[in-house]
Amino acid sequence: MRLRLELAEGDWMEFRPGQFMQIEVPGQGAVRSYSPSSVGTDVPKLEFLIRILPDGAMSNFLSKEVEPDQVLKLTGPYGSFFLREEKKRAPHIFVAGGTGLAPILSMIDTLRQTSGRKPRMLLSFGCATPDALFCLQDLDLRKQWLPTLETRICVDRDPQEGMHHGNPVSALCAGDVTHDTVAYLCGPQVMIDAATRRLIELGAAPENIYSEQFTPSN
Repeated sequence: MRLRLELAEGDWMEFRPGQFMQIEVPGQGAVRSYSPSSVGTDVPKLEFLIRILPDGAMSNFLSKEVEPDQVLKLTGPYGSFFLREEKKRAPHIFVAGGTGLAPILSMIDTLRQTSGRKPRMLLSFGCATPDALFCLQDLDLRKQWLPTLETRICVDRDPQEGMHHGNPVSALCAGDVTHDTVAYLCGPQVMIDAATRRLIELGAAPENIYSEQFTPSN
């Protein structure tokens, strides 16, 4: 689900692409953490991509209770996972699983807005099955806007034409990585661990690999 918010008049927030915010579930006191898929220049508007989980606190609220113009409490930003401005000219690899795509979209759009030459970018994004994929039209648009962006769409089962049969890590291959490649990984921890090992095998420097784990809240 896309959740679009607008900060109340007089409020402001600055964030680096990749960081996350905490949103309170109304009436429950529970908070959930989400990274914006939007960019800093969109503020006061913010957009989040939220996976709807069975009987989840935020999921139940968004799917059953939320109303337009409802007031939510949001805090942040938090986290050390963000786009490194000093490395913006280096080749970039993004590996995303599920809604780990959200902060990656923010990073790609931020790089698109920077002046001058755009870096070479590879996005390897995947879900379990084709019907679980999302934002494919958004990615197609970004490929039109960014000739330096390559996308690989991955599914574990029942791939359709043009999709990689496997996970976003198995889609990485020799020739993707150079000595100065910067990599950003976001998704389940098992994917992050596997992607880190694979990128190092392909020649990436460990200090140029940044990651953020996405896990469902209890």
